[in-house]
Amino acid sequence: MSRMHTMWLSAGLMMALAVPGFSQNAQITGLVKDSSDAAISGATVTVSNVQTGLTRSMVTSTEGYYTAPLLPRGTYTISVAAPGFKTSKSPALTLEEGQILRFDVRLEIGQVTESIEVVAQAGLLSTETTSVSSVVPNQRVVDLPLLGRNPLALANLVPGVRPVGQFGTLTVSSFDGSRTSISGGSPSTNNYMVDGVAAENFASGGIQITLSPDATEEFRIITRNPSAEFGRTGGGVINMVSKAGTNEWRASAFEFLRNKVLNANSFFNNFAGTSRPPFIFNQYGATAGGPVKRNKTFFFFNWEKVAQRTLDQAFRSVPAEEQRRGDFSQTLDTSGRLVAIYDPLTTRPDPNRPGNQVRSVFAGNLIPANRISPVARAVTGYYPSPNLPGTPLTRTNNLFGQASAPVNKDVYGIRIDHHFSESRRIFGRYTYDETFRGAANFYGNEAEINTSDLPFKRNSGVVSYIETLRPDLLLETRAGVNRYFTPRVTRSFGFDVTRLGMNALVNSQMQVPSFPRFNVGDMTAIGAAADDQLIQTNDSYTAFSEGCRNSGNGVLGAIPLISQIG
Repeated sequence: MSRMHTMWLSAGLMMALAVPGFSQNAQITGLVKDSSDAAISGATVTVSNVQTGLTRSMVTSTEGYYTAPLLPRGTYTISVAAPGFKTSKSPALTLEEGQILRFDVRLEIGQVTESIEVVAQAGLLSTETTSVSSVVPNQRVVDLPLLGRNPLALANLVPGVRPVGQFGTLTVSSFDGSRTSISGGSPSTNNYMVDGVAAENFASGGIQITLSPDATEEFRIITRNPSAEFGRTGGGVINMVSKAGTNEWRASAFEFLRNKVLNANSFFNNFAGTSRPPFIFNQYGATAGGPVKRNKTFFFFNWEKVAQRTLDQAFRSVPAEEQRRGDFSQTLDTSGRLVAIYDPLTTRPDPNRPGNQVRSVFAGNLIPANRISPVARAVTGYYPSPNLPGTPLTRTNNLFGQASAPVNKDVYGIRIDHHFSESRRIFGRYTYDETFRGAANFYGNEAEINTSDLPFKRNSGVVSYIETLRPDLLLETRAGVNRYFTPRVTRSFGFDVTRLGMNALVNSQMQVPSFPRFNVGDMTAIGAAADDQLIQTNDSYTAFSEGCRNSGNGVLGAIPLISQIG
């Protein structure tokens, strides 16, 4: 081995803390024997993908074993032929993502031209791995009801999975604490992958991007004992697999519509004398897939759009009209006692308690107009007028606000698979997801305290190349990236505080120029929160190349040549 090759191999081994190659593909292995249970060596085993026509042939070892690694998930048939024996043909076998399927074959004496078709057999058990996992197939993803059509909502049905926050909801699965605890592990320590590419949001511990149900072939949730190839997990593993095109043309279109017609009014709406708020939820899209060239090149495209229009509701405590003028003669506490307003200019030593100070109440609990701060007067002007009497005595919760909180979502995805030959294949996928979550503005101006509108821009791409270098050596190279970008700009960005009568120097002292936050006793606050401005980017990269040596008795091991996950 040359010095350069040694350097590359050493670097690859040092970086290969987790190589997710085998986790994305699947494997079929088994033993070929005769009617007396003697192993048959030199038998030709042919594994064929029913949907794409992909075939792979191998010869059993001296012990009669065969192994077909790095197979894409799908439906397969297995044909076994040996001199002096009848050819055996299996029924269609479903091979799931990451699965190691054990399929033993017993041949009968006869001519090779004779064949035996296995039409029934005992259920296949997973005896080649100790991992405990569940696979959610495409049929469940598409057929089961999903409010918002997020496939990960079905993960919540798996034993040992406990959702946190809004995990599995429509808008996002990596914000608002949207995570999940698997087998009691921390919600922030799971390993998420999309087509074998790392997809953890390092800021929240959730997943960066999910695929549409129609573009999801299946996803696997490993709840116990994940194999060493995964790594990066203190809880469980979730790996989503995108749908690929096949030799069969297929297309679909869908629409889901909900509105307020059958919705009941809420208790608080009835209390405030308000009719049912408008509600429109429209989710529609289409898919198309099939062969570009039969048995060679395939494509699958999906598009989805969501438009939700509804009103958020909230109670707020805002200044009454007389309070805005400085009249607090009707401001009472919960016991009905007057809340005294003291004049700060009358502060003086308390003659009865040395070391303490006292102040005098404004006459009639009225603040003179010339004593009201211009800044306070300007800020108060951003409060809307009350529309309710409020609670007895204190008159708090005197504003019932209703404001639009729209949600828009656009998703586009394309996957291309190409088979150069039976020994060389490649696929690539790109998914773009742009989601907009509008925030209710109950004040109707830039001083609203709710967080501002939040857009989510997510990109996901992967390319995988697999080649059989020789009958006992396979090579896979995979590279991909998942990006999660949230450019939330506060609604009052660029606000000039001189509009409130404040000194212009304050503008230069603010890290984010915006409407200042004011917390007012007995009133709802006003102004943007300090963390309203959110420009956050999360990028996860995966790149690896590995060789897989197959002895016939099984995969002896994978040699990671290059690996990087970050």
